[in-house]
Amino acid sequence: MGFEVITFVKSSWVNPMWKRFGKITGEQKKELDGLRDEFVDPEVYRGLYIEPYFQDRNPADAHQDELISAAQQPAFERINGFLRGELPLEKDGRHQMFILSDAGMGKTSLLLMIKLMHLTSFWPRGYNCALFKLGEDTLERVAVLKNKGETVLLLDALDEDPKSWKRIRERLLELLLASEDFRRVIISSRTQFFPEMEPDRLGRAEIKVLSGYHCPVLYLSPFSDEQVQEFIQRKLPLRWYYWPFLQSRIKKKRAKATVLLEHMQDLRMRPMLLQHIDKLLAVECQQEWNAYTVYEALVDEWLNREVRKIRGQYKDRRVPERKELFHACLRVAEAMERQGVRIIGEDGLQQLVREDENIGWVEKFELGGRSLLNRNSERAFRFSHYTIQEFMLAWGIVNEQLAEQKPVHITGQLLHFLELSGQLPDRLHLIDIEIVTEDFSIAVRLFASCKTVSHIALLSNRIDWIAKSLTNKAGNHVLSCLKLSQDVRSALKSSTLFRRKQRLKEVETKINDQRNRLDILHDNEASAFSSILDNWYRIIEAACTTLHNSIQEDFEIRQVYLPGQPLEPDKAGSLFKGRRDLFHQIESLLFSAQPPTLVMQGGRRSGKSSVLRYLPKQMPSDILPLFVDCQGMAVSSTLPGLARHLAHQIIESSRTTHRLTLPPPNEEELACDPFASLLEWLETIEQAVPGKTFLLCLDEFERIDQIVTAAGSYVPLNFLRHLIQHRRRWLLLFAGSHTPEELAPHWSDCLINTRSLRVSFLDKDDAVELIRRPVEGFPEIWLEAAVEEVWQLTQGQPYYIQLIGQEVIELLNREKRRQADAEDVMAVLPTVFVRGHYVFDEFWRALSEEQRTLLIALAEGKAVPPNLHTTAALIRKEILAQENDGWSFRVPLIQQWIIRNG
Repeated sequence: MGFEVITFVKSSWVNPMWKRFGKITGEQKKELDGLRDEFVDPEVYRGLYIEPYFQDRNPADAHQDELISAAQQPAFERINGFLRGELPLEKDGRHQMFILSDAGMGKTSLLLMIKLMHLTSFWPRGYNCALFKLGEDTLERVAVLKNKGETVLLLDALDEDPKSWKRIRERLLELLLASEDFRRVIISSRTQFFPEMEPDRLGRAEIKVLSGYHCPVLYLSPFSDEQVQEFIQRKLPLRWYYWPFLQSRIKKKRAKATVLLEHMQDLRMRPMLLQHIDKLLAVECQQEWNAYTVYEALVDEWLNREVRKIRGQYKDRRVPERKELFHACLRVAEAMERQGVRIIGEDGLQQLVREDENIGWVEKFELGGRSLLNRNSERAFRFSHYTIQEFMLAWGIVNEQLAEQKPVHITGQLLHFLELSGQLPDRLHLIDIEIVTEDFSIAVRLFASCKTVSHIALLSNRIDWIAKSLTNKAGNHVLSCLKLSQDVRSALKSSTLFRRKQRLKEVETKINDQRNRLDILHDNEASAFSSILDNWYRIIEAACTTLHNSIQEDFEIRQVYLPGQPLEPDKAGSLFKGRRDLFHQIESLLFSAQPPTLVMQGGRRSGKSSVLRYLPKQMPSDILPLFVDCQGMAVSSTLPGLARHLAHQIIESSRTTHRLTLPPPNEEELACDPFASLLEWLETIEQAVPGKTFLLCLDEFERIDQIVTAAGSYVPLNFLRHLIQHRRRWLLLFAGSHTPEELAPHWSDCLINTRSLRVSFLDKDDAVELIRRPVEGFPEIWLEAAVEEVWQLTQGQPYYIQLIGQEVIELLNREKRRQADAEDVMAVLPTVFVRGHYVFDEFWRALSEEQRTLLIALAEGKAVPPNLHTTAALIRKEILAQENDGWSFRVPLIQQWIIRNG
């Protein structure tokens, strides 16, 4: 009787398997429904699944490219060879295999495909297959299975099993003992979570913590470039019957996908991310792709799509913004992590909804195959891949948005996300590192993530347990670094800067000594820690340099000028100069019998915003100026968005400027009829704050035009006109850079009964005060000739005074000098033009072609043809000044810039 060759899995079965898939009935149908509940709907792999390869060595090992390439073998071929062998005589683990890979490499999908081939009756008769996600009840589920000797047991995601956290060795022994009677066992896990491997006395690789077991261990290979391209072609199929325009569109998408994946480097080799390539194609990433930014883009695009769908279904309700849904999903992910589960039921979700009503919108998501959040038959929720849940937690840690501040369970992938975010050292207090496998590589990654001396100092508080758990030489390296960390922490507590620097210098010496000792060794651990010490030395050296500069502060001029930033009274203080006449004019107009609407006009960077921010300090207590930044409002494209932003700014300005807590508007009414609701809300404010007059200061008010255009409605302007005409306790001050002639025609109907105010240049006394004494206690660094030179160049334009002042201080500090003369002012002009590039460029682009031509000719001393319309406009803009025999530049610095750049 010949030996019968049996087959369990085979590459050529994949396509026929899908044809049988829809015909599954009876008990097999129940099993399939169970897989959908516990894992994912297998339909997501139809037509897309590509067989991976196995290799015997970890792909992450360096300098193994040729060996790895030669050892690769198709996954189904290797698994089939493993499954069809007989039961071993000894129960030493040879029939219990581990499959390892990084996150998103296809471990779960591979086990699902094996199980699907069984469900679709491709397996030989008499053999059974059971697939479980490892968890709290796994041992009980395994124990009740019948006919173990003819059953293949598949156990997925050891790294996600709460029973393995902090007790990986004990859990592995439990699983191996519970499954030793099965024909074959395959257990999957992330490589980083799995214990160390080491050769036994015969040279065979064995699991370090399981001496005596000889379980085979295989690694999933990353996709090759050919597999990546094949996946793109399957994901973006090009059918022969497509219309030419559709074929062209798909070809462009394929080309874009190829370029995108090239930028993603090694991440493109992960099937889980390739599965979502269509989402990534819809994202324009302005930063370098890495695992953190890729997953952030995936989640953002998914939630943006959900927001659009929900808005289409619930047009009469306020729908949360993407950011609010992001936080809702974060709450779900955090709840799962805190409870140590992968799913959350309806009761658990409703508990979260009571804490944050936005979480209720999760139930409105389209929870199909493309969603990153799925729902099983028992209406419980889970993320489509555990990596999505880990990213959500990482994002919450990075942005300090967790609901609870106690540390969360840390996985290798979550740790990787934190490393890529650049925030790992600053967030050590939010992660429970001790749960991670006791591997010195965790310490190495944490040590290597340090960027500042504060990061180094913090480490000794958080990971001293690692040194205790490692008794080998790697543990000694960790312990040495922790001692250095303690020394840095102690140095930072020194009472004087000089002593702090001195003690950090002592740490530098210790690092040098330790590096010299490591140079004698030639093992991988020594090399890793030598690199860490090099980085720490550079960090501490830079800190010592900073301390040295601080110690020498008496010889350094403080940098106090703030060009380009609106001055805040509580921060800038006396840096704000002049404008007394303007404040007096505003006060007189507001206290007239019938106060007019005020329109304050001035060129860009003339100080309008600073005037508005300082206005509350100049007004009597019964007038409350409320600052509203219309430039920020322009991010809204809808009327409810504009109304919500306006209300928010009024509330914030009242709180920060006047210490008033105003009642919020009704959100539902605001969404339905925004400006009618705002009018009712203003009445509520009047009742809450009796006896006060509100001065609504709309900075950059021209930006409202953008919303009027986007929304196709003049309702915001009608709202403002209503305030002007009918609300006596609400006065309006419009501040902008446009002259009346430059405003859109519809403003003429809104700006009725107005008085114009001009924000011009500082007069000479105030300008000289700004140059000489920008703040209290500023040293006498300006010689008279230098002050005059700055005045002549700027003619009192405050932005240019501050820009020149800033660069002169930089020059003096570089050259260790204490006083500036006229030559220094002229010497910094090239740098002034570079630092102020965007301001000068904005000024130039705002001019018409005729105005530019005239200014260039005038700057170069050429004859200027008379053009009354053009010159009149430039005079109104305070660019030119009228002279007896012609025109001159109002600000000579502008002339200098045009000569160099025009």
